[in-house]
Amino acid sequence: MNPAVKVINPAVALTVVKESEPCSRCRREAVLVQRYSGRALCREHLLRDVESRAKRAVRRQGGLRPDDRVAVLTGDGPADAALLAFLERRPGRWRAPVRLLPADAGGDPVAAAANQGCTVLAEAVVLEDMAVRVLGAVLDGRQADLLELPAPGAVRVIRPFSHVPEEEVRWYAAVLTGLPCDVRQSSGDLVEAELARHTSDHPSAPFALARLADALVELAREDRERC
Repeated sequence: MNPAVKVINPAVALTVVKESEPCSRCRREAVLVQRYSGRALCREHLLRDVESRAKRAVRRQGGLRPDDRVAVLTGDGPADAALLAFLERRPGRWRAPVRLLPADAGGDPVAAAANQGCTVLAEAVVLEDMAVRVLGAVLDGRQADLLELPAPGAVRVIRPFSHVPEEEVRWYAAVLTGLPCDVRQSSGDLVEAELARHTSDHPSAPFALARLADALVELAREDRERC
């Protein structure tokens, strides 16, 4: 390894940073550099950054109320562990009861959540997952698939990490749970491969696609309210 750089705690730091790289917010030692923003963040400020964006996403997706009951699909990936940790770290008043569903959930997790008496289904979807979904829908002319507007009283779907890169979600899970943060292997999907290639030169591309999905849902919601 180049002596001018080091990995800050290999168990949790997933980005190589310069030895003297300080946190952009507090000047403590950084653990990760966000390529898309240029900010270097220490452990505490990266935790805060991930949770701030996750909370913002949940609010945009309908929020969580004290009387909600949340279903979560069981899984052994870092994003699954991060999702459970995030839900557990919410303030007590807003910590909705969580029920774990089997990973297959009968092929219809929303129906499985409803059968368990849950009002919300939380999915461990990260930014790259969301971007691939949006790009695939646009390329196939399936934009309508992105318009997820549940009927009143139906189970709502929330994806807290839909605007958080997978690398940061892995880091978040490793810090809070101590679990290994293995890098997910590529599925070989052509859309995923093309997005990864484009993102290597344009780090903000996945964010633009995720925001497109948000904008389409908001337009559909406004249309429904006008009817």
